Amino acid sequence: MAVSAIDQITTIYLGCSGIKEQKILNGESILRINLNLDDLRLWGNASKSLPNTNIILACDNDGVEIGQTKLTWVVGAAIRGMNIKSPAAVVELLIQLGSEAAIAPEIVTACPGLCTEISWAFYKERHGWLCASPALNPEQLQILMKSCKEI
Repeated sequence: MAVSAIDQITTIYLGCSGIKEQKILNGESILRINLNLDDLRLWGNASKSLPNTNIILACDNDGVEIGQTKLTWVVGAAIRGMNIKSPAAVVELLIQLGSEAAIAPEIVTACPGLCTEISWAFYKERHGWLCASPALNPEQLQILMKSCKEI
């Protein structure tokens, strides 16, 4: 039986230290998987306000076409949603939005359920690292918390 994306996220969550993040390195480039409970709730709420999207992006501009903007950090960002059918297309978009080509492909294996079972949010953090956080719906968050016994 195949392991669900939420089960894979739970495994990552349980393997994280107290700050609930996983860093993936490729040379000098870093992908940060953010599983902090407050951020999971934040992105879950963002997902509710962006129906029919499976990708959420923190962009520096919401008044232009998506390809004319850049990923930025969350505070003050234009939060934009998209529905993308393949992880490869998400990688291409992230590179177009300013992510490093060396690290963007790591999302394919590091983000369980990408473009299928789980909505994912992408943004940059203050060091310029690419960050990803699952935008879990309430049921998915409940499964994670029950599995982790944090409710």
